[in-house]
Amino acid sequence: MEPYPAGGGLTPEPPSSRVPVRSRDARLAATSFGEVNRGYSRSEARTEARRGSSQDLGAARAACPFGVDVPTMVDAIAGDDFDAALATVLGAHPWPGILGRACKAYCERAFHSLPGGDGGEPLALKELERAAATFGRSTPPAVGARATGRTVGVIGAGAAGAAVARRLRELGHGVVVHERLPTVGGTLAVGYPEFRLPLDVVRRELRFDRWGVDVRTGAPVDGPMLVRLLRDHDAVVVTTGQSEGVRLDVPGSDLDGVHDALRFLTDFRLGRLTRTPHRAVVVGGGYTAHDVCRTLRRMGCEARMVYRRGEDDLRINPAVRAAYLAVLHAEGIPVTFWTAVTAIAGSGRVHAVECCPTRAGPDARPATTTIECDTVVAAIGDQADLRFLPQEVRTEDGRIAVDDQHMTSLRGLFAAGDIATGPSGTDQALVAGRAAAEAIDRFLTHPGADP
Repeated sequence: MEPYPAGGGLTPEPPSSRVPVRSRDARLAATSFGEVNRGYSRSEARTEARRGSSQDLGAARAACPFGVDVPTMVDAIAGDDFDAALATVLGAHPWPGILGRACKAYCERAFHSLPGGDGGEPLALKELERAAATFGRSTPPAVGARATGRTVGVIGAGAAGAAVARRLRELGHGVVVHERLPTVGGTLAVGYPEFRLPLDVVRRELRFDRWGVDVRTGAPVDGPMLVRLLRDHDAVVVTTGQSEGVRLDVPGSDLDGVHDALRFLTDFRLGRLTRTPHRAVVVGGGYTAHDVCRTLRRMGCEARMVYRRGEDDLRINPAVRAAYLAVLHAEGIPVTFWTAVTAIAGSGRVHAVECCPTRAGPDARPATTTIECDTVVAAIGDQADLRFLPQEVRTEDGRIAVDDQHMTSLRGLFAAGDIATGPSGTDQALVAGRAAAEAIDRFLTHPGADP
């Protein structure tokens, strides 16, 4: 998973120069899965847009990996024309609701200050894009009907797979997507909690059917299946991402009630959990651990985060670290630092974890402690499943190795997104998918030449 979007319940109180984003009260938010960040109202979006309507936003436009015409979008919102604002965004990409929540906002990073002495805070451009998606009534450009007669097999229907599939259809190629889950969206659909990215937003913007893409859900691809896909299509692209969680390597990790974070979130979203947790220990301190703790809390579970290092060592953007912890505190989720889980106790099923301190000194905790629980979730990292790949496909550091054209060492087999780059975030997965589609198109157009 990736850093939280600004305004997603993790952003510190904004300075007076920037219109605050509406967020639900943390104590009330913890009682339901409703979206925490409510976004701007129309009037708030207009006010924020007008703050920058006279500014030079060229650097923000240049920084956007999708090339959104930021100045035109901002001027349209300032003038209360949300239809025009949305049309501007859709001219660059068809995912404004998703990226209005899950983008890293490179545009805001490029636009560091506003002249005029108003505090110098960058415009909330990502929130403005979300407002355009919420209030605008424009529709994405239709995918063209031209056909090249070439087909591409896509493995994975997440962000990268969606971007590959749509762009290939725009270029006239037939596309068949194979997705192991019973739904499209990948991490967008099952990894993000509903309170951060509502599923209806994902479903509204990942419209494979409207793109003319043949999607086969519940269709995992193993080694023999991959060989068949390579035979049946002119090219194949793997976009399955970091699809497996890292398991705890401690005694008792095979007990009933022990989960890796990605599997836990997936099973919860798909209604596969066989028991409702009552007391849970979440091992880890990153963004995914945060998502799991908050999900458990909303399930009515008493959740605790246990992290083997200190607060300053959290793999969290320092700009939101204090807010990250404040949200946990406000939602009633304690965090135990400098503590490692050394064993999981139970008879068939978890009933406690055994812990030891990881820091010596006068303020160190006792040698061993026990925390009673019925569920343990390991949020200590994700990894790619590479077991289905032919031996001739080269891998590096747990990822598929690709060249500068997204092709693997096996001609005709491409890879895009996190399975090739490692975790990079939703926005970069979409960018990589588009770039891979362009490379595949060149390969199909000139099959006798190097792509």
